[in-house]
Amino acid sequence: MSKVKFGNNELNLLGKEIKLGDNVEIKACSAGSFQPEILDLKGKYTVIATYPSADTSICDMQIINMAKLSAKYLNFNFIGLSMDLPSALKNYKSCHSLENMKLYSDYQDKQNSLNLGVLIERVNLSARAMFVLDKNSKLIYKQVNEMISNQVDFEKLEQFLTTLI
Repeated sequence: MSKVKFGNNELNLLGKEIKLGDNVEIKACSAGSFQPEILDLKGKYTVIATYPSADTSICDMQIINMAKLSAKYLNFNFIGLSMDLPSALKNYKSCHSLENMKLYSDYQDKQNSLNLGVLIERVNLSARAMFVLDKNSKLIYKQVNEMISNQVDFEKLEQFLTTLI
């Protein structure tokens, strides 16, 4: 079982650790909607960002950097996934330019975070991570931060994305 540092605590990540080549299906509530939907990700590469809450400075920067990437890589899906309520994500979205990035909530059953292996025990938040899926929704890249307070390596992610175009 993987662990992360959340503040001064070392906590387990719940769920099965996802491996390269695994299929990924996302069922979540879009910003502003409390009705979960299965996302149609096939046919495009998909970049998924998971983070604890859009309402923190590090998560905010992660979302903003993802939005910038979404403006550069127009033929990719870019989604953010957190435990924020859909209404909070709608409010966040109304205050930020997200380009081609979409925000989704996993608050209802936390199944996406469990399936990706990023649900932090005790606090029930998503760990800070980045995933890339191929055009058939198979995992081809993952980056899970051991220290939640650290930003993801966007340079490494973008280097990988450039190999896909």
